[in-house]
Amino acid sequence: MSKKKTYLILIHLVILIWGFTGIMGRAIDLSSSILVWYRLLFAFISLGIFIRVLNRPRKKIEKAVFLKIIGVGVIVGLHWFTFFEAIKMSSISLGIICLSTASFHVAWLSPLIEKTKVSKAELFFGVLAIFGIFFIVKTDVINIPSLLMGLTSAFLAAFFSTSNAHLVKKVPSAQLTFIELISGFVVLTVILLFEGRLDASLFHLSIPNLFNLLFLGIICTSLAFIIAVDATKYLGAFTVSLTINLEPIYTMIMAILIYPDEETMSIRFYLGALIIIAAVFLNGVFRYSKAKKAKKSMLTNL
Repeated sequence: MSKKKTYLILIHLVILIWGFTGIMGRAIDLSSSILVWYRLLFAFISLGIFIRVLNRPRKKIEKAVFLKIIGVGVIVGLHWFTFFEAIKMSSISLGIICLSTASFHVAWLSPLIEKTKVSKAELFFGVLAIFGIFFIVKTDVINIPSLLMGLTSAFLAAFFSTSNAHLVKKVPSAQLTFIELISGFVVLTVILLFEGRLDASLFHLSIPNLFNLLFLGIICTSLAFIIAVDATKYLGAFTVSLTINLEPIYTMIMAILIYPDEETMSIRFYLGALIIIAAVFLNGVFRYSKAKKAKKSMLTNL
């Protein structure tokens, strides 16, 4: 089997693993802040080991860049907290559907940072996604606070991914992610300390919770990240990013199979979800087509 086919299978496996993230959020009976604290802990330790064992590149980082990375690390922690909180307040399906709107926040955040024009087509797809959210809001199973929490999570995800797109040009991706994870962990530890929640009871975990947290931190986070980065080298950023759009479908199918009583939604919900997923997918195709035309035009003008 060629490396391209191998990594195509691996990226689908990674997306399936990422799909379990929402499932873990429902399965682990801990508060969102404690859950994220453990995820950050296990993730940065395991990623540090992977970086060492796989001899991933590292470089000296300027102070200004280092401080930006720490700030993004805090955003990562907040994103995970709001994501798991949305799931605990409502459902896995809602959390993952809200998260899928992150790409549309990138569509307007990126031009602000790059100081370029906002794409009308991407705005259209964004409005289409909002139309899908309207369908979801109108269902009886959704409460507004959980929806807002999920959409906040999507915005934060877009913010840190947009920031990382610039930072990764200056810092190797594995090293960048490691610093973000450990900085998010340190900040959350300080918050828990001031809240008086950093005590011996924090380490009294049930066996199911411990195994789920290890799976979440090691498999769903650091290992999946390493594979996804390697897959991007062989498949290209577009193939990987477009394939990742399948994550909501994978997650919702797994959620219905594992939690049929809690995750079976109304027809309106699935219609709204379908509209959002279609908008995300079409937006990815449009961005690829746009990038391809720009590259062709550049080559023609040489």
